[in-house]
Amino acid sequence: MWDSVTIDYLIRDNRKPLGPQNGLMRRHILLTLFTAGLLCIHAADRAREVQLQKALDLMQTKGDIAGAIKLLEEVGKSPDRNLAARSLLHLGECRLQLGQQEASKSFERVVREYSDQQDVAAAAQTKLASLRPKPVLQSGIANRKVLTVPDGGWIEGKISPDGRYVPYVNYKDGGNLYLHDQVSGTERQLTNTGNDAKERAPGEEYQCAHEHAFSRDGKRLVYAWNLGGTGGTRYELRVINLQGSGTPSFRKLFAHDDVEWVMPHDWSPDGKWIAVQLQRKDKIAQIGLVGADDGSLRVLKSVDWRGPNLMAFSPDGRYLAYDLAAGETTLQRDIYVLAVDGSREVPGVVHPADDTLLGWSPDGSRLLFASDRSGGTDLWARPYSEDQPQGRPEMLKRDIGRFDIMGVTSSGKLHYSLSSFRPSDVVTAEFDFEKGEYISRPVQAVSTYVGSNQSPDWSRDGKYLAWMSRRKSHGGPHFVIGYRSLENGQVRELLLPPNFYALSGVALSWSHDGKSLLLAGQNKGVDGIYRVDRDSGHISLVVPVQRPAFALESLDGQTLYYSHGNLDSGGVRFVKHVLGSGEERVLLKGNHPGFTSLSPDGRYLVVQENLRPRIPLAILLVPTDGTEPRDLIRVENPHRVAFLAWTPDRQAAIITKFIEGVNGETLWRVPFNGGAPTQLETKVRLPGNFKLHPDGRQMAFQVPTPAKPPEVWVLENFLPGPPANK
Repeated sequence: MWDSVTIDYLIRDNRKPLGPQNGLMRRHILLTLFTAGLLCIHAADRAREVQLQKALDLMQTKGDIAGAIKLLEEVGKSPDRNLAARSLLHLGECRLQLGQQEASKSFERVVREYSDQQDVAAAAQTKLASLRPKPVLQSGIANRKVLTVPDGGWIEGKISPDGRYVPYVNYKDGGNLYLHDQVSGTERQLTNTGNDAKERAPGEEYQCAHEHAFSRDGKRLVYAWNLGGTGGTRYELRVINLQGSGTPSFRKLFAHDDVEWVMPHDWSPDGKWIAVQLQRKDKIAQIGLVGADDGSLRVLKSVDWRGPNLMAFSPDGRYLAYDLAAGETTLQRDIYVLAVDGSREVPGVVHPADDTLLGWSPDGSRLLFASDRSGGTDLWARPYSEDQPQGRPEMLKRDIGRFDIMGVTSSGKLHYSLSSFRPSDVVTAEFDFEKGEYISRPVQAVSTYVGSNQSPDWSRDGKYLAWMSRRKSHGGPHFVIGYRSLENGQVRELLLPPNFYALSGVALSWSHDGKSLLLAGQNKGVDGIYRVDRDSGHISLVVPVQRPAFALESLDGQTLYYSHGNLDSGGVRFVKHVLGSGEERVLLKGNHPGFTSLSPDGRYLVVQENLRPRIPLAILLVPTDGTEPRDLIRVENPHRVAFLAWTPDRQAAIITKFIEGVNGETLWRVPFNGGAPTQLETKVRLPGNFKLHPDGRQMAFQVPTPAKPPEVWVLENFLPGPPANK
C-alpha cells in the first residue's frame, strides 16, 4: 500500500486532520453508488438473469440437464461478461454429468476468455483441478534466496551452468555487464563502454548490455549489446572469454542491417551454436542458430512476432524447446520441441492453460514448465523420451509464483529472479493554489495491482480519471487501461491485446470528447500512436511512427499532436497531424524531451528545452499554426526549470525552478500572455508533472513506490526419479 512516509513527504508541515465527517460522507457516497448501480441493470440482462435462474432450477431441482444446457447456452451469449461467465460455469457443471471432456471445455473457456471475472474464473479453475490426476509432489523441496543484486543491478539473462556466477546489468554504471561470484562474494566488471546513465553529447552513440547466456563449460559468455545513435538503434552479439581476470576484451560475433534486435537464449552442449531470437525490420520474428565461432546464422523457424519467452537446448543437443503464444488474442503459451537440424517439430505441452518453458531436467528425461492449469502458477514436468513427450504432465511443486527464469543448473537446481519494474502508483489530492496548501490528504487512487499503475489523466469534461497498469506474467508484461467515473465511482478495465506493448514512460491522454484514449505503443511490432475505445476496448492505429513518445488531441478533435524520436537518434520531433487527411507538419525538432502539454486555448504546445544534454533550461510555447516558438520562461545555469500544470484560472503556467545539485525548489506562476513571473508561497512540495482536474483543485499524479532490488532464488530437490517406462 502507499506508505505514510511518502504521504508525509508530499504534505510536509501541512498535516490537517480531515475530521470524522469525511468517513460518514464516504459511507453515504458508497451507499448511493451501490443503489444507483442496482438501478442501472439493463432490461435484456435482467431477462437473461431470469433464464439463468430457471436453468439452475432445471439442473438442481428437476434434474432436467438437457433443458438446463439449452438455456445456459443461450444465456452464455450475453454481452454482460459476468452473466456469460456464470452461465458457462454452470454449463460445465451440467456437462460434468455427461462426460468430463465436455465439462473441461466449458471450464477452460471460462478461465481463458473471462479471466477478468475473478470469482467465476477461480471457481472454474477449482473445477478443472478436481478433474485432473493427483500431482506427484516431492518431499524435501527447498526454496531459498541466494543473492540480493547490488544497487543499480538488473537481471537480464542466465546463471552459469554450475550455479556459481550471476551476471547482471548495472544501470547505475551506464548499463555495463557485471559478474557476481557466489563463492567469493566478489564482483567483476565485464564491459566498460556502457553509457546509459551517463551524460552524452547530442548524437553520441548510446551503448548498453542486455540479455546474456553462458557456454555449457562456463568459460564463455555471449551477450546482446544495444547500440543507438543518429542512425537508429541496433543490436549485435558479442562474446567474451571469462578465463583470467579484469575486464575481458570482446569479439563481435553477429550483427546484420536487416535485424532490428537479437537476443541470445542458450548455448548448445558442444559449444558450436547459440540459440537466438531475432526480429527483422519488417517485424518478422525468427528462431535461429548463430555459429559460436564464425557468427553464421541459420534460421530454423519464423514465429509469432512476440517470439519465445525461453529457448533451451536438450542435454544431448539434438533438440531446441521453446514456448510461443497460442494465438494473437491470448496471453496463454504452449511449448514445442524443434529438431536443430530442422527435420521435425513436435508439441511438447499444448493445453488451454498458460504453459511457459523453464528448461530441461539435466538428464533430458523431462521438460520443465510453469502452468496455471490448476488455479495458481505451479511447477510441472512432462516426461520426454524416444524423441517425443510421454504420458501426462506431473505437478512437482505448487504455487511457485511469477518470476524470471535464470536456468536449470547441471545439478538440477532451478534459479530464478524476483524483481519489480519501476514500481509506481497513482495518487489524488485537492490543493488550494491561492493558499499554497493541500485541502485533502493525498490518497492512493487505484487499489488494485499496487505498484503497477502510472500515467494518470483526467478527461476534459472532468468525469473520468484514467491510468495505465503494467502487469507481469511468465510470458512477459501485459497492459491494462483503467478508468473510474467520478459520478458513480464505477471502475472499468480495458485489457489491451496480448500483442500490444505500451512504451515505457509514455503518457496516457483522453480524446477531446472522452470517448477514447490515446497512447504510444507497439502492436505486433509496429510502433505508433494508438487509440483505445473507452467502451469496447477496441484498439486502432492512428499514426505509424518510430519511437513515439506522447499524443494529444486538439480541443475540437480535428488534429493530433505527437512527438517521436529521442536525443540519441538526433533529436525529438513535435508533429501536427490532421486527422482524416493525414497531412503532417513538423512544428519543432531538436534537443527537447518528450513531455508536453496543450495550452488552455489550444494554440500552443508547451515544450521543455534542453540547452545542454538532459538539463532543461527553458520552457517554450510552440504555436500549433507552425509559426516561430517563443519563450515562456528561460533561466541560466545552474538553475533548471520544469513545467507542472496550468493554473486553475487557465491564465498562467505553474513551473518549478531549482538549482542543480541543491535540494531546494521554488514554485512560480508564469502568465501565459506575458507579464512578470511571481513566486508562489507554499509550505509543501508539489509532485512533478501532475494532472489538474478541470475544477482547478483536484490533482492526479504518479509517485514511485519503494522498489526492492532484484533477488536471485534457487529451488532445490524438486526433481523426482527417472520416469517409469511407458
